Amino acid sequence: MTTRMARRIDGAMLCLGVLVIAAMGVAWWAPWKPTLVVWSCGSNYESIADFSRGFEEGHNCRVRYTGAPVQYLLELALQRTGEVDVIVGRAGPGWEKLRQEDKLAYGPVYFVVDPYVIITQQGNPKGIAGLEDLGKPGIRVAHSPYAMRPRGMCPAHLMAAASEQFHPGLVERWENNAVDVLKCGRMLHEPVVAGEADAAVVPLNVTAWPELRGRVEVIPIDTKYLLAMKQCRATMPQCAGVVARARQSELARAFVDELAAPSGRALLERHGYVHISAPQAKAFEPLLEVFVPQNMAAWQVHLGRRLDADEVHREAIRRFFCVINLFGPSQ
Repeated sequence: MTTRMARRIDGAMLCLGVLVIAAMGVAWWAPWKPTLVVWSCGSNYESIADFSRGFEEGHNCRVRYTGAPVQYLLELALQRTGEVDVIVGRAGPGWEKLRQEDKLAYGPVYFVVDPYVIITQQGNPKGIAGLEDLGKPGIRVAHSPYAMRPRGMCPAHLMAAASEQFHPGLVERWENNAVDVLKCGRMLHEPVVAGEADAAVVPLNVTAWPELRGRVEVIPIDTKYLLAMKQCRATMPQCAGVVARARQSELARAFVDELAAPSGRALLERHGYVHISAPQAKAFEPLLEVFVPQNMAAWQVHLGRRLDADEVHREAIRRFFCVINLFGPSQ
């Protein structure tokens, strides 16, 4: 074999390799497939990413998926029409704003509930049976009262509701039992796993994380405590909706419907959620509502007018000035 022929063979092999790699890249990218754009709350990133892979196979499409705080995504969807098809996240006030602005074509559809539970060390050595036990002497609890995210803030609201309606003083006893005050609510399990705390209140889906499987005991919290919460109620139900003017409206609707369908139950339960089709989800039906914030400015103006009509002018003027200072000029 001559040198020239060897070079030709080497060149041909190199070209063939490049063509194979290029073909694999095109096959993976599949530009001819429709692309569904999904935005989701970062807390359920793993579950929605897992669901999206199966959806791609079942519908011969691609899912372009982004995870971020859902309130930010809902506000972004108000401003950027046509950039997203589906939004998935907790039932906060942003959903109602989307509806009011006619930016929601379908939904929100509830598909899972993520209730709060108690985690203890493996074997539950302190015999913790329920929420009231977290206030008993000698029980070390981990919490993160100054964290801004729901995992940090909501356990305190849960304990406050239980204290107000069922066990007076429980929230103070729970706070006195704190041995680890963490900056991030995502880390509440770490002191429990390390044996530095006896218990913590966390969302159920946290217990499905690989690093916790088989390392903690999970104790359900009675539904009456969860339903008693005035704040953080909206953090437990998860819903999804199709944004108005979605580019892939049919695919988007199928994505939302299949999240809530019984066929999606097994996958989402593996990620620690209570699926909407499960019998135990019935206990959480009162939570399945989009949170609608009260129009405080209008309410305060109404009270001011009533005071003025009753000739309590000084108090009426004070209230009007407070409204302007807090909420700005309005109708």
